Amino acid sequence: MVKSSSSSSTSSSPSAPSAMSRHTAAQSAKNSGLNELFKKVCAEAMQKGMGEKEALSHAVKRIEEEMAK
Repeated sequence: MVKSSSSSSTSSSPSAPSAMSRHTAAQSAKNSGLNELFKKVCAEAMQKGMGEKEALSHAVKRIEEEMAK
């Protein structure tokens, strides 16, 4: 309890929120794109006859490749 209250008071600097929101917006857009890619890759894998687990691991590998770019 004490730790969380002290960390919240230290993280409130005046310039942080605007920088944070810009970063969050960019990250959100990227995550949205990755989410769409994930759905697409999963669907393709399932159509190819992969099981659910195989399709998910295949999609995760594709997402990791995209994030590494």
